[in-house]
Amino acid sequence: MMKFKKSLVLVLSGWLVSITLLAGDGVEVRPVAGENRVEILINGKHFTSYHYNTQLRRQKPFFYPVFSPAGVKVNRDYPMKEGVAGESDDHPHHQSVFFGYGATNGADFWSNMNDEKIVHRAILSHSSGEVGTLQFLADWVTAQDELVAQEQRRVRFGAAEGAFWMDHDIEVTALDNPVTFEDTKEGIFAIRLSDQLREDKGTGRYVNAYGVETSQAIWGKRSPWVAIRGEVDGQPVTVAIFDHPTTVHYPSYWHARGYGLFAVNPFGRKDYMEGYPELGYRLAPYESFHFRYRIVVYDGKVDQERLINDYLTFMEE
Repeated sequence: MMKFKKSLVLVLSGWLVSITLLAGDGVEVRPVAGENRVEILINGKHFTSYHYNTQLRRQKPFFYPVFSPAGVKVNRDYPMKEGVAGESDDHPHHQSVFFGYGATNGADFWSNMNDEKIVHRAILSHSSGEVGTLQFLADWVTAQDELVAQEQRRVRFGAAEGAFWMDHDIEVTALDNPVTFEDTKEGIFAIRLSDQLREDKGTGRYVNAYGVETSQAIWGKRSPWVAIRGEVDGQPVTVAIFDHPTTVHYPSYWHARGYGLFAVNPFGRKDYMEGYPELGYRLAPYESFHFRYRIVVYDGKVDQERLINDYLTFMEE
């Protein structure tokens, strides 16, 4: 169950002000001046950092690196770091933890193959405490500088026994023109796992909410959650993604690959299910789609009962 130590938060003149946390006490959300980065520390340990408007060609916000409470890094370094010994360098758009979609009014905000980009516009708020929060605004912009949609995301960070988690609550809104999410497997919320957690060449093994195992059996199927268990540098770890019932077209399909891409996608039925017609979800001007996903990084290879109980807690929030 998700329980936290208490910390002090004051509301002064309508502004949320968090008291600086002592090391080992709660969640600290800390913008780094001049570096387009926000660090997230839990109980004094680095959990992850939010990066935006970087120099990477495949431009989108991302969270990197991602650590377990024991300090195990569960994501791949490439493309944020190149030339890491023994690490794969495929799919440069797989930027640790990221969000996007490959067929949005014909534009590709997943691979950013044609210089589409998701541009961070503003940090709307951030706070530290028992649960940390970060809220930001981003624009989905084509290579021709056409603004297709606007994204507003609220991310919450917290800890449980032997686990760190981040909860991404996302609204994507059409602006002056309609927006269609055409069916494609290329989406929508993902982590590119450490090569040591690959299922094809590493130690990882996927499992879904129904106890089905392996990427081959899980890929393209719908499930409320999926997890992968494995080892990094000999230390056991589990990474889970939970899909909340408020997400559009819940429960989502899973684009879980043996080579290390771990993604959840509510659209894409035509790609996932042979013979089924396209869903073609469409937003009228100023309408929104809602997505909510939680990534949980556990120390150890946690069992099905723990995953189910943590998912049920998440559902109720």
